[in-house]
Amino acid sequence: MTARTRLREFISMHQQGGCKILSQGELCECALCDFDRIVEGLHWYGDYAEAIARDFDGHTDALLASVIVLKLDAGKRSKI
Repeated sequence: MTARTRLREFISMHQQGGCKILSQGELCECALCDFDRIVEGLHWYGDYAEAIARDFDGHTDALLASVIVLKLDAGKRSKI
């Protein structure tokens, strides 16, 4: 079992209300939904970093453009 799965199960077992009873979708502010949003944001950055490492080796202009995308996107995703 991964650390992510263990933490998600722990939050689910110890929280009161929220999505444990009835999902409220995007409006939900329970700890479990917050955790899922954080994980989703981190996955986006991880996937993007892997793509940069794989596809832009030696292509300075493409690498710079990708770093700018990361910089611009960081403001949106950090407001999770």
